[in-house]
Amino acid sequence: MEGLIIIWVARLVLLVIIFLGFWRYYFGIKSKGRPVTDGLIISGKSEYYANPSGVNGHIPNIKYRYKVSGKNYTSTRINFSLNESAGNKAHAEELLNNYRNGRVVKVYYNPNNPEQSVIEPGNNDVHFFITMTLGIVCVGGIAFSNYIF
Repeated sequence: MEGLIIIWVARLVLLVIIFLGFWRYYFGIKSKGRPVTDGLIISGKSEYYANPSGVNGHIPNIKYRYKVSGKNYTSTRINFSLNESAGNKAHAEELLNNYRNGRVVKVYYNPNNPEQSVIEPGNNDVHFFITMTLGIVCVGGIAFSNYIF
């Protein structure tokens, strides 16, 4: 009985991860066709991220300001891909070099929810590959666990 609970919890966790991956991928695709406004980078720094799960590294923390229909917004989302994930300091610094304080950038925002914005629209193939691989592993694991139990 305990083994079945662990399997169902693992299935649920994998399904949530896959859902979030597809959600990010979907919004990345949608961001390419979003309205664009000018924004201003107001801060940028590399921060060390220590995760209890052991995924440690540096993440670029970029903050930008933009205006839609006369209302001011701020955001820290660079894109909907995995580029914001923890990595080495050199990668974070490289990204920060593209977004120095005071630089004017194009901001792609959701017209139905202007708080949702990115400065790099679209996705990358690595994100799609990771999401699809997790999907296949999850479906295979569910099918295999049903066969064994």
